[in-house]
Amino acid sequence: MIVMHCLKPSHQLSMCAVPKHDQKWTPVTPPPAGWLCLNVDTAVFSSSSSSAVGVVVREYMGRCLMGCRRSFLCITAPEVAEGLALLCAVIIALDEGFHKVIMQSHCFSLINKVTASTRDRSMMALLLRILSL
Repeated sequence: MIVMHCLKPSHQLSMCAVPKHDQKWTPVTPPPAGWLCLNVDTAVFSSSSSSAVGVVVREYMGRCLMGCRRSFLCITAPEVAEGLALLCAVIIALDEGFHKVIMQSHCFSLINKVTASTRDRSMMALLLRILSL
């Protein structure tokens, strides 16, 4: 059963890496028993100056527990859209009381920024600070 998570209105708010033709995506490893995996993905629509994000919550056996989607006007930078998707995942985890979560994203530059030990001073700094809380 899939349950849609309705995000409450919130005032919280370079490029993502794309694999080369000779690279292959590695299969997603399920989380350990008792953990949840929050997968995020985005789509950017330059023709309408908007983007859409999606979050899927799966348990360790791969069963989908819930999902959410949201669109944003005037967000056309892929890294920003992916950051907003991660923020939506954090909001879901907090709202639902999830404590043992693994977040997965294909945006390598954002993953590197979130996990970096140095302070980011790019346009993404505020969003990264929120994500690290």
